[in-house]
Amino acid sequence: MLSGKHARLLVSQLMVLSKFRHNGYLPLPITQATVSGNATKFLAIPVLLLLYIAYTYTTKTEVREVYKLFIVGEDESHQVFSSANPPTSAARVVRPIKFQQSLPDACVEEWISSGEWGEQCRGVDVESYSTVDPVFPWVNGSDPVQISALQAFSSEKVDSQHRYQEHDELRYALRSIEKSVGHSVGRYHILASSYDSPQGGTQIAQHPSWLKKHDKVEMHHHFNFFKRMPTIEETRSLSQNELDALNEQWRAESLPTFNSFAIEGQMHNIDAHSDTIVYHNDDFFTLRENALSDYYSPIHGPVLRSLSYSMYVPQEKPLGSRNGEGVAIARSSWILGRRFGMRWRPYIAHHARSLSLPILNEAAIMFDNSFNNVTLARFRNTKDAPWAIQSFFFASWFITERHREALLWSWIVGKWGSLRESLDTDAMWNEVANSDANKHHVYVPHRVTAEESELSSTLQDAHIPLPRNTEYAFTSMDGFGPGYLRQIWHRLLTRHGWPDLRNSDSRLKACTINRDKCFRQPGVHTPEDLFKHIAFEEYGDCGDCIITQLIAQGGSKGLDIFLPPKDDLDGFTGVPHLPLNDDWRDADFRLSSVLDTAHTSPRSFAARLIMRYNHVFGETPSQFTKVYSPAQLQEQLELADTHKDTTFICLNDDVKKEKDIPVINDMMGSWFTSRWPEPAEWERE
Repeated sequence: MLSGKHARLLVSQLMVLSKFRHNGYLPLPITQATVSGNATKFLAIPVLLLLYIAYTYTTKTEVREVYKLFIVGEDESHQVFSSANPPTSAARVVRPIKFQQSLPDACVEEWISSGEWGEQCRGVDVESYSTVDPVFPWVNGSDPVQISALQAFSSEKVDSQHRYQEHDELRYALRSIEKSVGHSVGRYHILASSYDSPQGGTQIAQHPSWLKKHDKVEMHHHFNFFKRMPTIEETRSLSQNELDALNEQWRAESLPTFNSFAIEGQMHNIDAHSDTIVYHNDDFFTLRENALSDYYSPIHGPVLRSLSYSMYVPQEKPLGSRNGEGVAIARSSWILGRRFGMRWRPYIAHHARSLSLPILNEAAIMFDNSFNNVTLARFRNTKDAPWAIQSFFFASWFITERHREALLWSWIVGKWGSLRESLDTDAMWNEVANSDANKHHVYVPHRVTAEESELSSTLQDAHIPLPRNTEYAFTSMDGFGPGYLRQIWHRLLTRHGWPDLRNSDSRLKACTINRDKCFRQPGVHTPEDLFKHIAFEEYGDCGDCIITQLIAQGGSKGLDIFLPPKDDLDGFTGVPHLPLNDDWRDADFRLSSVLDTAHTSPRSFAARLIMRYNHVFGETPSQFTKVYSPAQLQEQLELADTHKDTTFICLNDDVKKEKDIPVINDMMGSWFTSRWPEPAEWERE
């Protein structure tokens, strides 16, 4: 029996739970009247039950596992599903980008080499791949099941009143996107929590009370998509049963989770309709009508939004609180640096974030330990857990680095390396500098790719709608954008923090290439040796600078100068990628190791490789607001209503005074309904 002391403590916790503001949900997990004609299910309807649980109490024991004292049945706010068949470990399979896989070789080569969507691409089906899938992480923090689970796993007091308020944001966030760009949405995805039921064998899963079953909205509960990525060594030495045992142990240490970094680190495991996802927090809202190309262009890739003046230094063991994202970002930059070079990397803006799901999955394969370890902290501030990573930052700069790597590999190994054992570095230097001098000054090149008329013509030729609210500031079809950030003062990067390549009169000096430093190093003899030296050992002074100079030498558009020569070999038909080692020193970049050179065209492979990592840096009018008080919220909402070009707004809840919560709830509710009054077709009546 429970002692008097523990019984009183239990009753007091239940009384606290009964006071939680429910915001459209029942204050205790007692179902709403939605079940009929099923006696068995009726008996499982949530009734608050006190279970006899055998605990061995000591004088220091606290009753914290309140959530184990609830049996919850399925209602509008919860789903109950079997946990008998948990998912197995993830597969180390590099996924294709479906649109690119559908393209004929001649089209890919024409687009990458010339920068034109021309005759070879006529008749290509672009429309079938012209969708994105918005993804929302969501938790109803006012749900007592959630609160009691937090109490069970947290070593600190859970402050439910201001950290976990439910303002019905998700409902209106979905409405806002549907109104803005719904015609280009493949499917909406909601990532939600679920918990072990006390009786075992089932999961109690959160579900928005207003959401009915609908083909366009898919729920993903953490239990179903958390999958450990096995390392390459494990796949070679362990059986599938052994891999699954590791996966189950990892899942037991990871779930349930209350850590957004962990949830984001498993997004690559969801099954999406589109290859490009757009990640939104549930406090992100879209205020204007957008086009597909505001997020993604099938031929240009995802649109990345960065703050190039806000740079993060790579740090193996970052200083600061793990509760914020800065530590995870600095650690992410360090992990990327071990593979690609230790450069400072800009912050990815806190608004709609476009990501290629196959590329995110590729990053999870390459950096398996980092993605596996991020889930081992149930809370952000868990101090004894491995270092976290921030998946958006990670994936955004991963695609840029892989594109840079593809350009340099194509030029050094694919073009100049061919099958020879040694390189003619004098001829390579002549192509770069067209000079016998030992140093060559490199200036920002003139390119037309992102000029308004050229971009409009290209998108129209591909039957892709023009962006409505986003300016394409820099495209990877013009090289490696981040390379300019270390060489040129920020105020001279006049196109939203990127160089304006349209202005041929600017002639900003970008860098200087030293011939001896880049091409005449002792011990560098093979194409692979030179590639590693230029791309990684001297990534800035050689790799970045050579790309910029080759872009200048290559004309006003297109990347033909990087490609191997034309041949009569078969086109490449697989998924193009370079080695997946997490450290460049361990990778084998030899041409013969990357593809079957006896039958497969290096030019075909290189063109498809470069296109796989295409991306754009774009700028969209946005507003970020931390909500502290009613007065401050009113000011920010009026600002959003006044500035008609504002496209994205984030209303980040940081209300600390409990007395302000009802007022803010009313203000947000009124503003939401004034903006998006019409219910979506997936909402309950």
